[in-house]
Amino acid sequence: MLSLWDALTKVMAVLTRREHAGSMAYVITTGCAGVKDAACTEVCPVECIHDAGDQFVIDPGECINCGLCAVTCPVNAIFQDTDVPAEHAASIARNRDVFL
Repeated sequence: MLSLWDALTKVMAVLTRREHAGSMAYVITTGCAGVKDAACTEVCPVECIHDAGDQFVIDPGECINCGLCAVTCPVNAIFQDTDVPAEHAASIARNRDVFL
């Protein structure tokens, strides 16, 4: 049986997914490559962070835009899609393309 928190998290994930269809929410940049600390995966309430080999990526269809991953990342490699530094702009497409 799901706990109340788990049930609410799942409902919010569905509602947020509908509301933000097509947007990326958070993006993991190349700063993660080779490090893969996994602190972000441990705090993600909807488990939207996946291993893409050299780094983690966030599934835009699952992310609920909570930001826990960004504040937990020890190498500051996670940004809101609108705040990704120019030198890491290609990370937006990389994260999205993994899930197409």
